[in-house]
Amino acid sequence: MTAYAIVQKNTGTVTAVGAGLTATVTLPSPTTAGNKIIVVTTIRSGGAPVMSGFAADVRPAWTLGAAFQAAILTKNTGAGGESSWTMSSFTASADGVLWFAYEISGLSSAAVDKVASDPGNGAVVTTQTTGTTAATTSANELAVAVVVGLINGGTTPVNGWTNGYVAQDYGTISVSGTTHSIATAFKELTATGTTNSTATFAGAYGFGGVATYAESVVAAVANKFLAFFS
Repeated sequence: MTAYAIVQKNTGTVTAVGAGLTATVTLPSPTTAGNKIIVVTTIRSGGAPVMSGFAADVRPAWTLGAAFQAAILTKNTGAGGESSWTMSSFTASADGVLWFAYEISGLSSAAVDKVASDPGNGAVVTTQTTGTTAATTSANELAVAVVVGLINGGTTPVNGWTNGYVAQDYGTISVSGTTHSIATAFKELTATGTTNSTATFAGAYGFGGVATYAESVVAAVANKFLAFFS
């Protein structure tokens, strides 16, 4: 198993972001050296957001409208000490953004390993998959999943994830007369192979994605030590 831990997390929403405006992503305290920041976000009618210094690991988008997107963005904390970052590059039609930010310990500074996404089928559904990744490079990785519900999403929280994924956070944003929901889930992977999950929620137009991240060298050594004595 990975030896990851959520050091701290935060969430926020901004409406009427528009072209040329920005959203500020924050954590409650300055980050610690050697960790990884993971930001999961959804944009309503606003294109693909960027954050300086962050890699956009996967950008799931709705099959009937690429302006409706989610994203998993990551950055290594380096020497640490940061607690605020700017999200930008919204289109003129952007009118809402919701984000979750996590500081995670125990992960490698390497780039994302495997990703997948699913654009949905353009119909109102009660389940939505993340898509299935290719086989992971290493056995011990952290999988981060996101599912978005459009139009009718948010009437009830996501109430289940398959394949051992553990629900983390859920939120909604209501703009222009509609409600959009976003949910996240994590899974500690223990063997190489593909991974995916399906979330269940109130009827909505859905799409989703998933990304996997390798454990740190320290965590890998600890896991081998534990395996040897188990």
